[in-house]
Amino acid sequence: MFTCAAAAKEKHRQTTYKKALIGLAIGSVLLAAIALQVTAEVEWVAPKNTTVGIYVTLEAIPRSVSVKIKNEGPATVTVRVKYYDETTKKLVKEKTSLTKGNTLSLVGRVKWIKIENTDENQDAKGTRTITDEETSRELAIPAGKVALVLDVGGRGDLSFNDMASLGLERATGEFGLEVLEVHSTSAAHYLPNLRNLAWTGDFDLIIAVGSLLGDALATAAAEFPDQKFAIIDVDWITGPNIMNIVFRENEASALIGALAAMTAADLGYAAAGVVFGMPIPVLYHFEAG
Repeated sequence: MFTCAAAAKEKHRQTTYKKALIGLAIGSVLLAAIALQVTAEVEWVAPKNTTVGIYVTLEAIPRSVSVKIKNEGPATVTVRVKYYDETTKKLVKEKTSLTKGNTLSLVGRVKWIKIENTDENQDAKGTRTITDEETSRELAIPAGKVALVLDVGGRGDLSFNDMASLGLERATGEFGLEVLEVHSTSAAHYLPNLRNLAWTGDFDLIIAVGSLLGDALATAAAEFPDQKFAIIDVDWITGPNIMNIVFRENEASALIGALAAMTAADLGYAAAGVVFGMPIPVLYHFEAG
């Protein structure tokens, strides 16, 4: 059974520290190995107009956990939870508002927890503790913090933004990462989003999704040389703090082109055509294939 209760105050508790070396991964790409000091009670930050994932499990029927989430403000946040309902045998979603100074307590087979801050002017922060009810073992201690900046296509594009988001969710569950996903509503937001994330100094890696963020990332990487960045589909912007995640798109499209040519010939057509979304380097690679 899933239960949810808010308390006015929660006594601060801190546990033993430990160090761990862990690989950061986005999808199938191994990004970095980092040494971090972590605690069972972990801080979270939800900047204005963002959603932060603080717990994700890949289990179809999650183990029962006990969760405490405290909001230290100043903004009020919405806590979204997906959990396994023992009665209906289905995964269901719930959400609740958590104001400054209050603590949300959850007990049940929790699939994921996300904190949404829709305040346009204020960030929110707090702490959270997650314990496995069956073993009393502390869970979801983040091995690192990763931020993902999407381009204007955002979630639901059925393309690289969705794939990057899925990869980040898998990395959260498999590697215990704490993640922040930032949606860019216009091209003018690319550089401010990257700058704001780098300025906090909280993230082990900031990932820009797509070539449209190339110029903004080049500027941010130069301004914050100690911050590690990665960018997808860009190989012409390089630097000691930049990882380029690129693919051989021409090889896959060559196979598709061959199939299209054979299909056209079989149907009695002399040629096959293709329509590209926009004139960007990655699509030139597809065209070449």
